[in-house]
Amino acid sequence: MTDQTPAPLTNQQLTDMAAREAAATPGPWCTDSWEIYQGTEYEPGISEWIGETCRGRIEGLAQDKADAAFVAAARTDVPALLAEIRRLKDGTEPRRLEDGSTHTIQALTDAGESCVQHACTAAREEDRLRQEQYTLRAAVEGVLDEVRYMADDELIGGEQAARLTRMLRDALGLDKPFAAVAGEAGR
Repeated sequence: MTDQTPAPLTNQQLTDMAAREAAATPGPWCTDSWEIYQGTEYEPGISEWIGETCRGRIEGLAQDKADAAFVAAARTDVPALLAEIRRLKDGTEPRRLEDGSTHTIQALTDAGESCVQHACTAAREEDRLRQEQYTLRAAVEGVLDEVRYMADDELIGGEQAARLTRMLRDALGLDKPFAAVAGEAGR
């Protein structure tokens, strides 16, 4: 026999099951062996007969009894299972997570959406800062070009130009990758 996991129940299937359950004879049901009766315990002449699972063969009596017990128990099992499925599907029941904390599915969904929003905001801010850094670097490179032109035109000495260039590059982290500069700024 192969393991065939059924597809998840749809809301319509749950509604149909609930309708069949509501239309059936009220429970609980019980069995005296292979016959099924209304009530918690069979009482001859009092319990209302619901049905039977008898196949009429001696060799099948054990199976008939097991089938009757299953059908009788289904009268209380089905409503309990439907209630549990609906409870789990609505997401309002707290669930215990592996770390021991308890949250509703809705709360976890909301938290996840909030994290996504914060991540998107952070990514946009990082992009804005990165663009700003590139703009500033370009502006400083322009200033450094001017320092070199001033040195070439002998308006300032070459040693002064080199020292000024090094100081500007070090102060602004122009020789470091963006992540290193951003990390130092966060300290």
